[in-house]
Amino acid sequence: MGDAAHAPTPFHGQGAGQATEDALTISDLFAEVKNVQDIPPAFAAYDKVRRPRGNKNVTTSRTSGIIGSLLDPSHTDVVEIATGFAPRMMWLWSKDMKEQSQEAVNLFRQFRSET
Repeated sequence: MGDAAHAPTPFHGQGAGQATEDALTISDLFAEVKNVQDIPPAFAAYDKVRRPRGNKNVTTSRTSGIIGSLLDPSHTDVVEIATGFAPRMMWLWSKDMKEQSQEAVNLFRQFRSET
């Protein structure tokens, strides 16, 4: 969970946030697990919902580090970097995690019914 599962660079400071998001989704999924056969579809639903967000965090954290360290020649204006930070982060800050968790539960129910 968190940094251990997603391994981003530190430029978004999202390790604890990602761990909390992971914990919400996995706890909501495992509240639905009734027997051992439910475990694989629970993890499949978790992975399908959480992996894209975790991967995007890894990628954009690396980009933020490059920009913030002034290593990207197309981003050298410090004012532009500072004012551009919040808009670059909105995808991360504005996600409805309860909605995402419910999406995982719905996928779990679908996967479970298919087995």
